[in-house]
Amino acid sequence: MIFRHLICIPLALLPTVVLLSGCGNEQQRPADLPALYPCTVTVLQDGKPLSGGMVQFGSVDTNFKWSVFAQLDTEGKGKVFTQGLYPGAPEGEYKVMLSKTETVTEEVGPPVRQNVNEQMVMVTPTVDTIFSLVEKQYTKAETTPLSITIGKKKNDHQFDGGKPVREFLLKATP
Repeated sequence: MIFRHLICIPLALLPTVVLLSGCGNEQQRPADLPALYPCTVTVLQDGKPLSGGMVQFGSVDTNFKWSVFAQLDTEGKGKVFTQGLYPGAPEGEYKVMLSKTETVTEEVGPPVRQNVNEQMVMVTPTVDTIFSLVEKQYTKAETTPLSITIGKKKNDHQFDGGKPVREFLLKATP
């Protein structure tokens, strides 16, 4: 199966995409956007909410062009949006991917003078270490055991997101 939507965006960056996609003026609904059906999701890990996580739906239809996802609240619940703007999801079959990351910032040297906006300031060099708080199998369409069918019926679903983990993803300099 080929999953083409948002798979190329690392799930660690998805919260930024979600926040930015909802900013600005309200956009007019695209003419080719299919009917959307309300959907809410709840995700638990070992019976506890996946607080602040993300849920992404990857359509099994290779011609599907919409991004469908939900930001989870502190109770692990989220309302599903298409394109980050339109409540609900188009009818269809989806693989369900989960993500949640933690970033730890470490100082890696003494403060140095640096030109910032034409002013000399003292800056402490740092490195960010990013960890995934979701088991790797749940983060990719090809490996997730989770799926959902969206239709005209009630679309409230609860998912088991496996056990809590803290796996290294990458180190980055801000």
